[in-house]
Amino acid sequence: MRLDFFDLQLFINILSTGSLTKGAERSAISLQAASERIKKLEQHFEVSLFTRHATGVKATLAGQTFAEQAALAATTAAITTSHAALCAQCNEQHYIVVQLIGAE
Repeated sequence: MRLDFFDLQLFINILSTGSLTKGAERSAISLQAASERIKKLEQHFEVSLFTRHATGVKATLAGQTFAEQAALAATTAAITTSHAALCAQCNEQHYIVVQLIGAE
């Protein structure tokens, strides 16, 4: 499975709203697509990231740990994008490398 920043942002949106439906809406995808993406994340890491209730979702311990790393990665992506935009304005050529290191 290839993990992308959209998956990280989707996870953060679901966590911050406490709702799979609202997180999907905030991410501009269907509920079914959001559910499938989260299910693939959980299968990939072999953990449940959320406990699901009739009133919404709550992060499991694994989900809380993942949330910290997802937020860090999202912040890094935002900073990298800002730096790239600044470089483009200067007409300078630079290379930006982002490497996320983790256990497989």
